[in-house]
Amino acid sequence: TDEVITYKDGKRWFHTGDLGHFEDGKFLKITGRIKEQYKLENGKYVVPAPLEDMLCRSRYVLQSFVYGDNQKFNVCLIVPDMVQLEAWAEKNSGGLKDGETPNDLLTRNDVQKLIANEVRAASSTMKGFEAPKRWMYLEEPFTPDNHMLTPKMSIRRKNVMGKYEPLIHGLYDNKVGFPTSS
Repeated sequence: TDEVITYKDGKRWFHTGDLGHFEDGKFLKITGRIKEQYKLENGKYVVPAPLEDMLCRSRYVLQSFVYGDNQKFNVCLIVPDMVQLEAWAEKNSGGLKDGETPNDLLTRNDVQKLIANEVRAASSTMKGFEAPKRWMYLEEPFTPDNHMLTPKMSIRRKNVMGKYEPLIHGLYDNKVGFPTSS
């Protein structure tokens, strides 16, 4: 018990490993986990969970994974909501063209611009160094069955990195993915 109880400003605190802040001086808002925090090459610390949450608020993004440990900038893996993208394409560009599959939508310029705008919009509430500079799609969602999510639906960061590390490094080399700004 002594290891997890800390004292600050004369108050006892239970050290859980969570990051958070007080809102209105009385409500504790949990924003992430200390162990998920990483440092960019410029020395700035980033907590990816709030960034991922903002990205997932887009109707076109089911899941996201932000990474940047010891890198110049953050990048992002995005699992798109194909149902919403198909509906957007139907409304804005006549839907799927002859012979196109739903996944072919992901290669279209108008859809890439849409997602880039969504990443920029989600990033607008972040500090400039936190915003992902490049991103790419993943076709397979994160699930407990593929060991990318815990049973409580938290991302298993180590497993995602293990599977997608070559793609993530390709984002830094500009070999894959798309820039956030066009």
